[in-house]
Amino acid sequence: MTNSIPHKKAFRKMIWRSFSQSAGINSETMQGLGFGYAMLPYLRMLYQGKELEDSLKRETQFFNTYPGSIGFIMGVTAKQEEEQATAPTAAGEAQITQLKIALMGPLAALGDSLMMNLFRVILTVIGIDFAYQGNLMGPLFVLVAFHGTYLWLRIQGSFLGYHKGPLFFQSFLDDGRIANLTQWLTQVKLALLGFLVYRGIQVPLPDSLQGINQTVSAMFPNWLGLLLVIVGVGLGRKTWGRKGLLVLLALLSFVLAYLME
Repeated sequence: MTNSIPHKKAFRKMIWRSFSQSAGINSETMQGLGFGYAMLPYLRMLYQGKELEDSLKRETQFFNTYPGSIGFIMGVTAKQEEEQATAPTAAGEAQITQLKIALMGPLAALGDSLMMNLFRVILTVIGIDFAYQGNLMGPLFVLVAFHGTYLWLRIQGSFLGYHKGPLFFQSFLDDGRIANLTQWLTQVKLALLGFLVYRGIQVPLPDSLQGINQTVSAMFPNWLGLLLVIVGVGLGRKTWGRKGLLVLLALLSFVLAYLME
């Protein structure tokens, strides 16, 4: 995939430097300083003197996106900078900045929703199930699967952005593939969370209530665990908040433990 990239070594260096993207984060340009630092090796291959200075100023402007998406945007930007270096125009300079701004918002939202809110949760639920069985593979599976996918996105996204350009991402939005993937991952996440409730949340009851529990459990296995989760989600969203809910659950655990003695 690197065959058609004129400055392969600088391109690879650009990718590796992107991992320090958030090291220079600040309130004015957010990740802009890190983006410019990552782009610098490639810019040096394209420009000299005042042109290099202008291009670096352009690439250190405000920038903020999901870290896993930066590779795709860098690839697109590198291609745009090549075209600008070959045939420099004022419109070309403006287009580079506008394209970065147009991509960083949608890709940030996509990365947060797919990777952090869906994919990470799915992997965590699978890892927790391994942990319930006393298997050390639980946390290792989550770390390797999530960060391996993250690294693949950052590295391969750079080449994809360079070769395919922004229209590749737009085609995914237009034909509904992103929406279908989001819907499918949401359904998988909810199904796995339901399994986790059944598997791991056990609510003990006194002996006097075991008869009722067994009758209801014949129709709805682990109904108390499910009820606890539903009530907890409702309280966490409207009344108690997450911290208050954790305190409530801790107190409830102490009370139930005392009653079961």
